[in-house]
Amino acid sequence: MGRSRSAVVLLTILLLAASMRLLFLDADPPLGLRDSGPYHDEGQYTHNARNMALFGVWETDEYNNMYISPILNGLTFLSFRLFGVGHWQARLVIALFSLGTLVCLYAGMRKMGSARLALLAVALLAIDSYFLIYSRVALMDVPTVFWMTLAFCGWQYAVTGDTWGALVAGMAAAMAWVFKSLALPFLAAPFLALGLFSFLQQQNRSDLRRT
Repeated sequence: MGRSRSAVVLLTILLLAASMRLLFLDADPPLGLRDSGPYHDEGQYTHNARNMALFGVWETDEYNNMYISPILNGLTFLSFRLFGVGHWQARLVIALFSLGTLVCLYAGMRKMGSARLALLAVALLAIDSYFLIYSRVALMDVPTVFWMTLAFCGWQYAVTGDTWGALVAGMAAAMAWVFKSLALPFLAAPFLALGLFSFLQQQNRSDLRRT
């Protein structure tokens, strides 16, 4: 598939994905849900950003989620400051991280394989129901996935000779932990991948010497 055609297909997928994520962001959860799913935590995760936007102070009580995810809290406050306080303003930050995840996935998959494979991966993730639901609620999960996907993308560039990719992968893995503490085990991923890659390279060199 040519570059121009790939670019057109990718742009089409991203536009469709954007429409699914950005339209009616303040809508209520779908009727018929058996439980509230991810919809019940938005208030507590945007609590401090809302406090600052409405009252001029970050803390109004003892619940302060900004210490758990300070950067996301700051981005949410920025959205509130620019567009007002509301559901869609809080969810806008997450929707943009979701679209960024799709771009990073394409870049990483394209580096390791064909354009068709990369486009297929992006299309499948764009319409995945769980990812789509979480892309429309103000939680920490999708921003964390964005940094994980950026780490994957950086790693793919690193193994093909772009040394800056390793730096991007390491920093992105750290940012995943900064955005959500439960992502702490992911910090080991770049180092494990580097160790495995080095081991496989050594094995290949040994095989070449034998032949």
